[in-house]
This record gives sequence, structure tokens and C-alpha cells, in this order.
Amino acid sequence: MKNYTTNVFWGPKNHGDFIKGLQQCCDTLDPMGIFIGDNMFTFKRNLSFLDDGPFMASVNTNAGEEKEKAIIWRTAVLLWAARNGLRRKGDFVECGTYKGTSARILCDALDFAHCDRSFHLYDAFDLPPEMEYLRGPSHGPDLYPAVVKRFAHFPNVHIHKGIIPDIFVREGVPDVISFLHIDMNNAHAELSALEFLFDRVVDGGMIILDDYGWINNKDQKIAEDNFFIKKGLHVLEIPTGQGLCLK
Repeated sequence: MKNYTTNVFWGPKNHGDFIKGLQQCCDTLDPMGIFIGDNMFTFKRNLSFLDDGPFMASVNTNAGEEKEKAIIWRTAVLLWAARNGLRRKGDFVECGTYKGTSARILCDALDFAHCDRSFHLYDAFDLPPEMEYLRGPSHGPDLYPAVVKRFAHFPNVHIHKGIIPDIFVREGVPDVISFLHIDMNNAHAELSALEFLFDRVVDGGMIILDDYGWINNKDQKIAEDNFFIKKGLHVLEIPTGQGLCLK
């Protein structure tokens, strides 16, 4: 049975000692279905996504950084939700694209260039001063053209540069959405996206909130819980740290 292990964790006081401790735990186990990474340690799991040929081929091609490899379970959740979206009318939307790695993994795994819908990717790419605290290593003036180039062979993938929700007004959003992924690490921005897009999501469509289950993003969870409760819905927190809502 396959295992999947990385050294990528957020929060340990002493990363080296933490990894050594995990290894000691593994030494007490049969090497069957172990997953280590992205703040998760599980064992005796099927890890079915490792047997998903199109998914793993896409991950191996597109996930170049260790962090991108470590969040493979999160990306598998996205693919599951996207496949559900293909069975319903509507386009795909991602709010918070960054380098476009997750979206590109989905596009390759789904052969999205030949799908009968569009994928709209929204991001600021080069953050304004007031959002400096959210800046990642790749944010800057070169990120947007790099992402555009990354999806150049997908005529039905559209890259939108701007601040949400202003970019929605300026460049538009799909009338019907079957898959919505939100990952902006900011409560105000994510709530603005939900308020603008929720009514466009079809019944049976999936909404994935990347930061929902992370304690450092508790303000996002609180804001989103309040939003969904008013809609008569509840968000499922899953072990990856994502939140899942089925409309």
C-alpha cells in the first residue's frame, strides 16, 4: 500500500524535532497508507488519490515546489469537487489563484481545454500596500504574465487581474457557476466574493473554502459561517483544513 510523506508543516516550534517525532511514530507502524504533510499525520488510509492516474500525472508535472506537493490532499478535494461540477451546468471560478498551480493541476487532470465551459481565475497578483501582509514570494509585477503564459494553451481559461469585488464589476463573472474555489486568506475579500457569487452557484454546485479550518484564519470561518447560516446551509470542516459547502 502506498504512502505519501513530506516535511512541510506550519507551526512547529522546532521543525527538526517535530519531524523526528513523526519518524519515531512511523517506526511503530506498519508502512501502510501513511500520509504526512500539510499539518496532517494519518495512517492505514487508502489514499485513493494516489491511484488516480490523470491526477497524479498532473501533480507530478505541475507541482514543482515542496509546498505544492505537500497540499496534494487539498488539491485532490478540489478535483473531486470539479468533477462534480462537470456534471452540472455552469462555469468554474477560483478567487485567489496566486501562481495558478492548483488550477493548472485541475485543467490537466480534466483535459479542460476540451470541456464545454470556462474557468475564470481572479487574483490581484501584485498586492497593494494595504495587503502587504498577504504577500507571497511570487507576488509582484511578473506574476500575472507568468500565470497568463501558464494557461496559454487553454482557450477557455480566463485570467482576471484585480481586487475582488472590483474586478467582478469591471470584467464580469459567469452567470452560472458549478465550481467555486475561494482562497484569499482575508475575511473581507472572501465574504465579498461569496456575496457576489453565491446566487450564481447552481444547486448541487460545490464551494470550497481553502482556509476555513485553519486556526490562524478563524475570522474567515466566523464570517463565512454567519453567511452560510443565513442561507440555511452549513460548511463541513474537513481534515485538510478546507471547508466544503454543497449548495
